[in-house]
Amino acid sequence: MSASASSTLAAPRGLPPLILFCLLSVWLIWGSTYLAIKWALISFPPFHQMGTRFLVAGTLLAAWMRWRGTAWPDRAQWFSATVLGALMIGIGYGFTALAEVHVSSGLVVAFIAIGPALQAAMELPYGTRPTKREAAGILLGLAGVLGLAAGQGFSASPAGLLAVLVASVSWKLGSVWSVHGLPKVLGGRS
Repeated sequence: MSASASSTLAAPRGLPPLILFCLLSVWLIWGSTYLAIKWALISFPPFHQMGTRFLVAGTLLAAWMRWRGTAWPDRAQWFSATVLGALMIGIGYGFTALAEVHVSSGLVVAFIAIGPALQAAMELPYGTRPTKREAAGILLGLAGVLGLAAGQGFSASPAGLLAVLVASVSWKLGSVWSVHGLPKVLGGRS
């Protein structure tokens, strides 16, 4: 085999180490969050657990900003942060923890995986449509969620399922609002 032929048949180059480290971090840190929430529920009520977690994180970030001399947020930024914090952290994570009081963390994770479908649906009023590949990926993901959730006991706790649905919808509302702002019917831009 010639040198040129062997170079074209060589194995594809792997991911750079930093990218691989970042991916592994997301998989391990984010992936273990729901199990950690379930374990923490033994000692802390759901909203207290999530509130203190993000209060500590926010305090550390504010101290870091002050130490670095970063400008303090203005009124509009505080408003946006308040709305996004309420939707994504207060309701999103708060109701996620509340759901885990009633249903398994695995079912919560499977249910939260409907996020891309919710995001696509909520962006339709803004004229944002998924491409064919994105739509196929969303459908494949929904099929995967159904497969993962099969036999997990959807009828076991309607309160838990409602809580995770509220969490998922709230998180996606925050995600859409952070990109598009308020819908026109609520006084926002089109």
